[in-house]
Amino acid sequence: MSELISSHCRESVLREQVSLLYRSAAGAVVSSAGLMLFTVIALWEVAPAQQLLVWGAAHLVLAIIRLLWLRRFSQHPDSASLQGWINSFLVMVFVNGLLWGLLLSMYSSDWPLPHQFMTWIVYPGVVAGAVMALGAYFPAFVSFVVPLILSCAWALLSIDDSEYGMMLLIMVVFFACVLMTTRRYNATLVEAIEVKMHLQEANRKLTQLATQDVLTGVPNRRAFDYQLEREWGRSKRQQTAISLLMVDVDHFKSFNDRFGHSAGDNCLKEVAVAIAGQLRRPSDLASRFGGEEFALLLPDTDINGAAIVAENILQAVRQVNLPGIQLDGASTITVSIGVSCCTPSDECDALQLMEEADRALYQAKDSGRNCVALSQP
Repeated sequence: MSELISSHCRESVLREQVSLLYRSAAGAVVSSAGLMLFTVIALWEVAPAQQLLVWGAAHLVLAIIRLLWLRRFSQHPDSASLQGWINSFLVMVFVNGLLWGLLLSMYSSDWPLPHQFMTWIVYPGVVAGAVMALGAYFPAFVSFVVPLILSCAWALLSIDDSEYGMMLLIMVVFFACVLMTTRRYNATLVEAIEVKMHLQEANRKLTQLATQDVLTGVPNRRAFDYQLEREWGRSKRQQTAISLLMVDVDHFKSFNDRFGHSAGDNCLKEVAVAIAGQLRRPSDLASRFGGEEFALLLPDTDINGAAIVAENILQAVRQVNLPGIQLDGASTITVSIGVSCCTPSDECDALQLMEEADRALYQAKDSGRNCVALSQP
């Protein structure tokens, strides 16, 4: 089980890394295209014009493709598998790194020193920018940097000059340092993502504990109050009806005295399952109101619809069977239900809705229990 949880956690971390990659990529693409245009203009006088134009055009085409791909990811993240998004990203950054490396195929040691200096200074800048843009996923950074490293090494080794050999050594040391720094940055980022996810999971569990009844597993009174306030406001804005059902287990004290508290707890659990099983919409809420009493909130439901749900609950509870307990006619599990409904307005507030439902519940008890009573304020 722990291996499954660990695997799920790793996939979640990877998904967050990919999301960070794609979110930061748009700025990186635009910056890369801008630097490409600057480079073309700066080298126009010394590099072969036709090769420069082809190189620049290839950059622009790749930039457009990447931006379209980023747009697709932002709008339809589920249109491809996670590995599919990763592989496509790796291919595009590799091609981008290869294009920057191909710039050196036009390099000549006969260029004026300012142009040579500008050419070589571009690469540390490109690599430094890639640390922030691609550091979220280390393989992406490697895919971009490897063709740069190989291109720089090839260009410097092809020049028979000791000074360029020293430059190669400096470049190798620089790339090695950047790789190690990026690796540490990536590890720190992954750790931060894991901590964030652990905190989110802990908060989710705490919220669940705070809003869930421990015994029955259904939402508790706190969850009911929150949902009532939210749905009341929505119903008031939209002028739709909202219904409330108060459900009480009949003769529960006698049941406890006869069969014991353990059986009473099991009874409440089964009743909660039966009640919750009659709800069909995500907006409907069944909660334990307190003791043996349950409250059901039915937004956008009139009194007739609420009555149907109440009758279904009556039938479902009558079918409850507790293993190990022989229920006779006197101890059959039944409930009494009070139903209230209104459209929120200045004349009808949430407190009045609850009071009317409670009053209807007492009417159901006075009518012999195991029945439904309706009230409409």
